[in-house]
Amino acid sequence: MALASVLVHLDASSAAETRLHLADRLARRHHAALHALFAVLPPSLDGHFAYSAGAAMEHADNHDLDGRERVHGLFERAMQHREPAAVWEESRAELPLGILCRRAWVHDLLVLGQDQTSQAGNVPRNLAASMILQSGRPVIVVPPVPGSVEPASIVLIAWKPSRESARAVTAALPVLRDAQHVHIACWHDEADNPISTPDGPGELQAQLRRHGIEAVMHVHGSPKVGIGAALLAEAERLQAGLLVMGCYGHGRAREWLLGGASRTVLEKASLPVLMVH
Repeated sequence: MALASVLVHLDASSAAETRLHLADRLARRHHAALHALFAVLPPSLDGHFAYSAGAAMEHADNHDLDGRERVHGLFERAMQHREPAAVWEESRAELPLGILCRRAWVHDLLVLGQDQTSQAGNVPRNLAASMILQSGRPVIVVPPVPGSVEPASIVLIAWKPSRESARAVTAALPVLRDAQHVHIACWHDEADNPISTPDGPGELQAQLRRHGIEAVMHVHGSPKVGIGAALLAEAERLQAGLLVMGCYGHGRAREWLLGGASRTVLEKASLPVLMVH
């Protein structure tokens, strides 16, 4: 699998520049196309999903209340000498979730901000979680850390024998090949022996080796804290710059609900997280 195109979501938050920088570095490193999509809610409306396209267009024609001009200027300065040129797109009449889903379907990777930036960025609440669960594409969620974020040289894979974990590892292969150090972490009950099972982390280690990726395995017993908190602590211990994991959730009564570990990581991670549902 090759990384040929990267889509980054931009909004009015100060964290948009961090996302753009990371997406640009990833695209350059993999000789991939870079597309930036500016999509926010109309400034006079709250973060809920119900508003008309006509209202969106009416407000977009007014002053730069949604931050579009400022962010477009940031994009043009950052991409001034880029070859090939990055593509700027914007949506003024469609909900961010809808346009992001449609655009993500024709790109290999989507770069989004952590949901805690939604209020400052004027985007719907839980945008990142909704995109992971509904777009069907791999998503890198970037926390609002100060300064620039570079592509990770140390990557941690959170493994469990599941479809979501397997899809996340496959989606991350271009990034894993580029990393200097790759780690696999899993947790299990003391009565289990996940290394020797056909779907254990040892088999994942062998599969990665077939792709030319050497990974160090870390097998832990049942965590004293939740899996999400244990994952973040392990990432910090290993000084990882990227966490790769499957995202677990389901739809119910028109809401998309995350599993406990996925929710904890999405809310509290201080490093970028590559997630696939």
